[in-house]
Amino acid sequence: MKRKILLLTALISTMTAWAGVGSIISVNNLRYKVTSENPNTVELIGYEVMPSGTLTVRPTVNDGVKSYAITSICDKAFLRCNDITKVFIGRNVTKIGKSAFQYCSGMTSLSFVKDGQLTNIDEYAFMECSSLTSVDIPAGVQSIGEYTFGYCYDLKSVSIPASLTNCNSLSFACSGIWTFNVDIGNANFSAKDGVLFNKDQTTIVCFPPGRNNHSYTIPDGVTCIGIGAFGRCVSLESITIPYSMTRIEDYAFIYCYNVTDVYCYANPANLTWVEDPKSFMENKATKCHVNDVAAWANRFYHVNVTFVGGLPAGIDDLSVVNSQEKSAVYNFSGLRINNLRKGLNIVDGRKVMVK
Repeated sequence: MKRKILLLTALISTMTAWAGVGSIISVNNLRYKVTSENPNTVELIGYEVMPSGTLTVRPTVNDGVKSYAITSICDKAFLRCNDITKVFIGRNVTKIGKSAFQYCSGMTSLSFVKDGQLTNIDEYAFMECSSLTSVDIPAGVQSIGEYTFGYCYDLKSVSIPASLTNCNSLSFACSGIWTFNVDIGNANFSAKDGVLFNKDQTTIVCFPPGRNNHSYTIPDGVTCIGIGAFGRCVSLESITIPYSMTRIEDYAFIYCYNVTDVYCYANPANLTWVEDPKSFMENKATKCHVNDVAAWANRFYHVNVTFVGGLPAGIDDLSVVNSQEKSAVYNFSGLRINNLRKGLNIVDGRKVMVK
């Protein structure tokens, strides 16, 4: 009888260890939810003791009976885990959920296994990870959600793989990014001088919000400024829009409160400008210099600018100027300089030649 009881107890113990779909298992203070059997997979859902230091999401976890592939990190799994300093994402993770590492302000390093299976990083996943300085999005990732890296003010550079097909300015909104680097094999995006464009460079996707540019001349041939493309570029004071422009999307210049002058060479009859009232300076204090003030004011009365004249003769025109007569001067990298230099300069949104 005693032997039967012992055998029955052992059987019950073994059955308890067999975690079925939906069961929660804990290993090394991390909690997982079984998502599949045959194959055996789990989702990392959180922790028993808040982690600190380096967090490594391994390819598999073993509960003592079975081994499971860790294929995802759930929504809010490590929300506000401020003591995490480094995160390493293992080979089998295919998805990082919404707000998974949001507000992990102590995170200084985010790295991914080479040749992993990650394809999606959901919205807010690393939002306000304010100590991150650079991110290399791994090969295979196809989609980055809105505000995935939003408000990461120390984030200076982002590398984008050939696989990425879906992201926009809101993916990096209000970050401190200085430059984007895009794999040359990417069929959807490209980078020019650190600015994120679509592949054929006709649409500005995102201007690096952390770059200390006081003036920016949109390249000739660009036809569209994407949603929120210049959002919170607070250092900008002057923007030049080329003749080729045909569409300016909603929120394109949202919170660009320091822009005093816009020099617009576009044809108003061919332009669609869907603009939010939070763009530019308050009370239409930003001046938009155009050729035909009445035509622009009638067609784009909803845009938060005051249309004025004073548009220079042409964005490609060159002229000789006296270097002592101008004060608001920028070089072609958009950096303000004290005096005009020999060669091409940008003065009041106009290219000028100093001999």
